[in-house]
Amino acid sequence: MELMVSRDLILDDLGNYYQIKSINKNKITLVNAIVFYAYNRILNDDYYEEYKGQAVAAPATKIVKNKIKKLENNETKGRIYNLTDVSKKYVVVVDGLYEREISVNN
Repeated sequence: MELMVSRDLILDDLGNYYQIKSINKNKITLVNAIVFYAYNRILNDDYYEEYKGQAVAAPATKIVKNKIKKLENNETKGRIYNLTDVSKKYVVVVDGLYEREISVNN
């Protein structure tokens, strides 16, 4: 099992997907994938118009579903690992209140 940050997804027994935030020796930090991708876009007028009338999480959910599909169909590098298996090799920490500083260059 060779896990890669930003490439692989981790799936728990309840159907939740996690993005790998960091790996440090035998410790792995995970973030809910929808929350992770929600912090990858900056709200601007174009983005607002594209998703106007939809749930706030809709864009991030769409990104995660697309990533899952590509991983399952071997269209991109990476794998989906089961959390139970990952827990046998790593101490798992879930960053439940993940925030990421983002900025816009003017």
